[in-house]
Amino acid sequence: MDLFTHVDLNFTALKNLTDNLYQELHSIEPLSANCTIIPPVYSSPSTVADNPSIELSHISGFTAQTKIISSYKQFNPVAKSNAKYPFRLPGVLIVEEKHSAKLSSLIENCNIHKDNIKNAISSSKITAEKKREVIQSVVPNAITLQIYRHILPPLVNTRRISFSWCNKFSVKCFTYEKMCDYLNNSMKHPPKGVTKSEWCYFVGLELHLVQQRKRDEPIKIKRPLTPAPMANISFIDNSPSILRHAHLPFIVASDHLVKIKKLKNFTVKNTQLNKLEYMINRLYAL
Repeated sequence: MDLFTHVDLNFTALKNLTDNLYQELHSIEPLSANCTIIPPVYSSPSTVADNPSIELSHISGFTAQTKIISSYKQFNPVAKSNAKYPFRLPGVLIVEEKHSAKLSSLIENCNIHKDNIKNAISSSKITAEKKREVIQSVVPNAITLQIYRHILPPLVNTRRISFSWCNKFSVKCFTYEKMCDYLNNSMKHPPKGVTKSEWCYFVGLELHLVQQRKRDEPIKIKRPLTPAPMANISFIDNSPSILRHAHLPFIVASDHLVKIKKLKNFTVKNTQLNKLEYMINRLYAL
């Protein structure tokens, strides 16, 4: 079976299963439904510095229930957001524990087809561009991560769900030689809107900073990534707490309400970095 057919068949099955999950959740009267709306501007793939604050809104009741159960079958970006950026809807839907088994079975089958699609694409030896073309030909404008991303089965014995922001950074280490090679190569490729002479002068200053360091000391480059909503989930029994990305809402199977700490507005906290360690200003936020 060719890759396109394999992905197409599995996505058709996934679409039917997520529709069934939607219908099943729609038929259940929840004990509680709450979710947080992150504004569309946040959905663009920008750095932390471009989003010094993120104002949130919180909804509950039937409106929240509808948004939550719709999110599990949403594979395309929300309105006015960037198609390359993953969909995020931190929220909690609490249903009676008697619904846990059927929902778990539906979700498990959804995740099987998600894995089938991901594994087929990942194991293919075609280029990244061709892989994306396969996904887009099956599901135009789809968010690939939203197709791959597992739906978490209903949580049981849940005590508390606390939402917070994870302000992440990626860190890479360079030797003196590799950093010099990196900067010398960068000098040949000025960014759009900057003349080569201006760029060479700027990169020359960076090379000068590198040359002031001891050659046997590593150089760290810290790039800020867009902040992500997280959830810390604790349990009534002795099970250890778990930390999960809050991309999709959580389903809780319980005959009692659980404590929920809502996600707060995000504000950038400026951290003074060690300038000798993190020295290339254009690659990180001071």
